[in-house]
Amino acid sequence: MQLAIRRLVLVLGAVLAAPVATAHAQAPLAVGGKLLNVGLFADGGTGLGVGFEVGVLELAPRVTLGLGGTFGFWGDSGPGVDVTSIPILANANVHFGLAEVPQLDLFGGIGLGIVRSTFDYDGPGEGPRDDSDTKSAFGVNLGARYEFTQQLGGIVQLGIGDIPELFLGVSIKF
Repeated sequence: MQLAIRRLVLVLGAVLAAPVATAHAQAPLAVGGKLLNVGLFADGGTGLGVGFEVGVLELAPRVTLGLGGTFGFWGDSGPGVDVTSIPILANANVHFGLAEVPQLDLFGGIGLGIVRSTFDYDGPGEGPRDDSDTKSAFGVNLGARYEFTQQLGGIVQLGIGDIPELFLGVSIKF
C-alpha cells in the first residue's frame, strides 16, 4: 500500500511539474543554432556522410526552419563491378520540438542537388567498361535527433528519392 501511494505521489508530482519544466523549452534547433551531423549512409551500398544545418526562421513555438547541406560518399563492389556515388545536396528541414520530450528533435524536409556516380566493370562478356554520370537529385526525408547532452546527440534519417535512404550518425549542436 505504501509503495502504491509513493508511486501515485511521484506520478502526480511529475504531472504537476511538467508544465513548469517544459514551459521554457526551446526549439530543437534555435534560430542561429548550428548542427553538424556525421555518420553512415546506406543507399544500395554503404558510405560516409556529413551534413551541416543552421536554424534560420522560427515558424511557431518549438518549430524551426533549418537550411544546410549534405555531402557523402558511398560505394558497392561485386565480382568485377565497382559502383560509387557522391551526393552533394542543399537541404531545407522543418524541426519540431515536443514539450513532453525536449531532447527529441523530429524533422522532415527536402534535398536538392547533384549526384556524381561512377561504374567500373571488368568482368566477363563486354570487357572492361568505365562510365560516370552526374545528374540532378531531389528527395524528401524524415528523421529524428535525440540529444544525449546539450551539444551531442544521435540522429537517424530516412530518405526517399535521390537522397540516401538511411543515415545513422552523431549530431553535434553548437
